[in-house]
Amino acid sequence: MLRRSLGRALSFSLGALTLVALPGLAAAKPAESVTIQGTTNTLSGDQYYDTFTVMAGATLHVLHLAADGSGGRLSIHANQIIIQATGSIEADGAGSQGTNDSDGASPVAMGGGLRGMSMGDPGGGGAYSAAGGQGYVVDATGMCQPNAGSAGGKSFFDATNKMLYVGAAGGAANGSPPNAGGAGGGIVELIAAKITIDGTVSARGASRDAFGGVAPGGGSGGSIHIATAALDGAGVISVAGGDGKHAPGFGLMKCTSTADCGGRGTCTGGMCIMANDGGGGSGGVVLFSLPSTATLPTSLQIVSTGGASGAGGGATDCMGMAATNGQYLTETLPGDCVDADGDGVLSSSCSAPGPVGATGLMGGDCDDADKDTHPGAKEVCDGRDNDCNDAKDDGDDLCPAGETCSKGACVEEVSDAGSHGASDAGSPPDYVRFDGGCDVPPGLPAEGSAGALVSLMVLVGARSRRRRA
Repeated sequence: MLRRSLGRALSFSLGALTLVALPGLAAAKPAESVTIQGTTNTLSGDQYYDTFTVMAGATLHVLHLAADGSGGRLSIHANQIIIQATGSIEADGAGSQGTNDSDGASPVAMGGGLRGMSMGDPGGGGAYSAAGGQGYVVDATGMCQPNAGSAGGKSFFDATNKMLYVGAAGGAANGSPPNAGGAGGGIVELIAAKITIDGTVSARGASRDAFGGVAPGGGSGGSIHIATAALDGAGVISVAGGDGKHAPGFGLMKCTSTADCGGRGTCTGGMCIMANDGGGGSGGVVLFSLPSTATLPTSLQIVSTGGASGAGGGATDCMGMAATNGQYLTETLPGDCVDADGDGVLSSSCSAPGPVGATGLMGGDCDDADKDTHPGAKEVCDGRDNDCNDAKDDGDDLCPAGETCSKGACVEEVSDAGSHGASDAGSPPDYVRFDGGCDVPPGLPAEGSAGALVSLMVLVGARSRRRRA
């Protein structure tokens, strides 16, 4: 299998995954083709399609991670995936969510940005591929300094095992009112024999505006996994971290209103709060699973920049250091081919039927979006080629006793005593009555065969001879 345990590995942090289909996008059956249009489409969890297309100008949103563990991740398994120019799949801010007056949430302990330690302290940035950015404040001398009470989260990505996670949230600002940090990016996984990206695929960290004179931290970027035997396009793949915003202020002094702060600060809790910046979220992770001979198209743009600290501030305002960028990695597909549906058989688009080298895998899956279709699968009566032998609904015992497979469905067998053209002739007639003419009971064709006509003539002749006698 391709990414083996991606779904299982995420289960401990994401819980059950669900599908949500809002107006404009109905849930599809396995191996059906789907075209995304409009901007109100929402999906999450594992989805299987034949061809999956995001039209120009359309947007598919990944449902945000909820308290019950649903959402946060979308994995599309298909034979082909197409994202047209100006079309997009986005999981921005769909990962771990920020919480008022709290450290940022994270799939791994200590990954979220810290809540500002003291009144007036900004929040730290969320971590993932790298540590989250630290929050900054203006000290008594007017210098912009990193603030010890606004630490960013700790990195938790392991480039060796390449386990993918949602991004961590930024820490809340310690102000009045408290202000939650930005959410981390979610996870988007695209697995198909052929993938074309001319639009955008993103799992960016989110930013939150500053309130009460104190800025929260930004969320880290999430994860994007692209596994395919053929990748092309000129689109954008982004796991950028969310910015920590700038909040104005001047010196710590007592105040009764903002006017007491000289027009350069905000009176919060009876104190003028120093100017400050939330920490930026770190960049996320992009993982490509490709054939050993493949190279990434130079036309694709990969963005994994860390979030800024002090976004929105002026040229002379406190501007802290941005968080560390994320990273992208590549790995080789087993057998240089893809198994999008996870049935252990590689796609026929990049493998022939039979064993594939020393991989222990088989090839020749004629529908790699349906785990019940592959060489060696049981043929069933459904109008499809389940065992990939180029024949539909072939073989014995497709239906229960007394039924037969017809047009992809098991139907009751009907006894046939003969035919007239393409129609069922019904049972033979029980009698023929001659009373000055012929009555043909129901079931006997009005235009019968030559044999039926001869029989009637013989009977008429015999009746005439008896009358003359």
